[in-house]
Amino acid sequence: MFNFPDRLLCHDDKCEDRHVAFVIYLTEGWTEKDGGNLELLSTDDNGDPNKIVVSIPATYNTLALFEVSDTSYHMVIRHF
Repeated sequence: MFNFPDRLLCHDDKCEDRHVAFVIYLTEGWTEKDGGNLELLSTDDNGDPNKIVVSIPATYNTLALFEVSDTSYHMVIRHF
């Protein structure tokens, strides 16, 4: 669908006093092929991102809220 990088690599949103982050899916007609799932990762014993434990589909008219912490790693990647 896009020709530019269409992903948001693994990161946390920890900055200053932020406690909650969110993603709003507002594109009608979006399909699983288009990607865009919000993927939450667990951390290892060192607090580094480890593996995907939750994948929230990019479903139209959906709001996903999640807690921000030093270990709240997440990403959005287009799956082909």
